[in-house]
Amino acid sequence: MVRLGYTEAGGIYSHGSGNAFTVEFPPGPLAIGGDLITGYDTVRRDTDVLYVLTRTDSVRDRLAGFYHWNDRSALAAAVAVAGSGAVDLHVIERWSSRERMMEKFVDFRAELDDQ
Repeated sequence: MVRLGYTEAGGIYSHGSGNAFTVEFPPGPLAIGGDLITGYDTVRRDTDVLYVLTRTDSVRDRLAGFYHWNDRSALAAAVAVAGSGAVDLHVIERWSSRERMMEKFVDFRAELDDQ
């Protein structure tokens, strides 16, 4: 990561160019709430391959921050990701129910619908 221009602080890599995106390598097994992550999306560019969370799992990850820590910026990020492409709202709703966060799921849906 350092050869690509990233610096590490607290396990999070930031790019020196001011790029707003960060990279982190969480310890496994990777889970969102009580759900283990079993699938991923693949991004390919030339000979490079990157495995990333699906859009749906990315939304669930951001919603976890909103659900458990009342992080409104995490809610905004979840809404932005959900509004930018196809996500499975049924999966997110069922997960929200298992996390006992249906009240906050309703908040998420209202924000998404207002977008």
